[in-house]
Amino acid sequence: RAVQPLLTIYKQAFDEEKRITVINTLSKIKDRTALPPLMMDMGHPSYLVRKAAAKALLEIADESATDVMIKALKDADEDVRKMCAEGLGRIGAIKAIEPLKDRVSSDPSSEVQTEAKNAIKEILAGKMLQNCGKMPPADAKKALEVVENYGDEEILELLMPMAEHQSKEVRLKLVAVVAKIGGNQARLILRKLMKDGDADVERAAKAVFDDVNKRCTEAENAPQTGQVTKTTLCTGCRKVIKRGMECIKCDCGKTYHELCAQKIGICVICGGSIKGKQVFKS
Repeated sequence: RAVQPLLTIYKQAFDEEKRITVINTLSKIKDRTALPPLMMDMGHPSYLVRKAAAKALLEIADESATDVMIKALKDADEDVRKMCAEGLGRIGAIKAIEPLKDRVSSDPSSEVQTEAKNAIKEILAGKMLQNCGKMPPADAKKALEVVENYGDEEILELLMPMAEHQSKEVRLKLVAVVAKIGGNQARLILRKLMKDGDADVERAAKAVFDDVNKRCTEAENAPQTGQVTKTTLCTGCRKVIKRGMECIKCDCGKTYHELCAQKIGICVICGGSIKGKQVFKS
């Protein structure tokens, strides 16, 4: 295979420029057999080599690189930290949540902080909230704590199954989380919990519903700009829509990457056509 000669050159490439050239080529090939030397180069003395290796690991996005990328979240180079945060989001590494939270709160670079927030959101939308209605109570409460701090209305769409969780404590925690985030999805979840069958859960949901409903109504009546935030997820692929990306908005309000819209053709929420919609940059 084409990657084997490259790996041979890679192992013998002591010249920094040549090494980076090989790494960049491996990044495009995205072959898992390149992972061991790439992970080793995350400790290279040259920040340029580390940056190239981080970019390659980001592109390959293999779970085996999780620990190396978590460690590199504290690299001296901002670009290395930023790419590792993005890579951990792509991988969906649940164990990276805490290190990413640390970057959000303590990294000196606002760009790294933003990328870490985006990564947390991608992890939530991916592996962390799969089958959330059947999670063990301790895991469900931990997931809700992360959503409370880093989630938004789009993430709440994934939490509806948790309204039927067997644990009363989880359902009560869900009330508090959706009330804090708000939005139409919060209203839907609270309406369901208001008919929970448990008096304490119903009482808690009713106590916050009016405030959530008021905030939601005010937001609906506010002027629409057609813009999206840095951490909006594409409704199609569930990946972050970053600043400057081309995207479209369905008539129902859901936002898609322009390429995703062209690929799937119809909105996965309302079923309306999303082909040919006006393209704008986020």
